Amino acid sequence: MGGSAGDLSDQQNRLRVLEDELQQTRTRSFKESTKHKHQAASLAETMRKLQNQLEQTRALLETVQQQREGLKDSNQELRNELDMLYKQKANGRL
Repeated sequence: MGGSAGDLSDQQNRLRVLEDELQQTRTRSFKESTKHKHQAASLAETMRKLQNQLEQTRALLETVQQQREGLKDSNQELRNELDMLYKQKANGRL
């Protein structure tokens, strides 16, 4: 019976050790899970900000392209007017 009590005590100690290991594993898993959730939330926020920046950049690009077209048209009108003035001067009308 003496050996049996010792075995029981060893098994109880082993059970406590395993329960402690289980608790530590659960705690680590929870911490890791929490860390990953925070990282995912941070990435989502970063993606949202980048998406907003992309939309603003596209809008700015569109504005610049419209202004460039307008300048191109104005430049062509000025060239046409200048050509007309040179032709008038060459013909002695000016």
